[in-house]
Amino acid sequence: MSPRAAAATGLRTLPHFRVQLANVYLFEAAIRRVNSPGAAVTDQPELAVESIQADLQDEKRTLIVVIQARLRYVYKADFRLELDCSVAGHFVAETAFLESDVASFVDNDALLIVYPHLRAHVSELARMSGNDVPFLPLLDVQALRGPESAPATAPKKPPRSSTLRKAALAKE
Repeated sequence: MSPRAAAATGLRTLPHFRVQLANVYLFEAAIRRVNSPGAAVTDQPELAVESIQADLQDEKRTLIVVIQARLRYVYKADFRLELDCSVAGHFVAETAFLESDVASFVDNDALLIVYPHLRAHVSELARMSGNDVPFLPLLDVQALRGPESAPATAPKKPPRSSTLRKAALAKE
């Protein structure tokens, strides 16, 4: 049923997106212990997260975005741990990506969608290696997208019981 036909009959339809995430996978991972004389355990961890690759394929309808985290921190006196982890997100669009929109999509939308997977992979690598690696921080979406992206108030939820729902709809 088309969205227009569903709206005419009053049925609710699921949202339809132009770009969808088809797959996410671990692209590359490495953990190294480096001898670092004079390093103190109180030194702050260093973290860099960036998109390192974006490839258009399949007549510009498929975009593969690789996001990398590089974490450096002192975990024992005189030893630094270097953890590099890259995750690839495979996005598929209904129509071809516009060259002008790719950079914006990679820096905003793809980062917001793939970053939680990157964060999970880093945590899993740390767990498997037996090292006490600090968690990657959460993304501040409002700082990334700007304050205009955040709603001023939460939307009102409809009442749960069908009788109250009918009464609320009748008032509108």
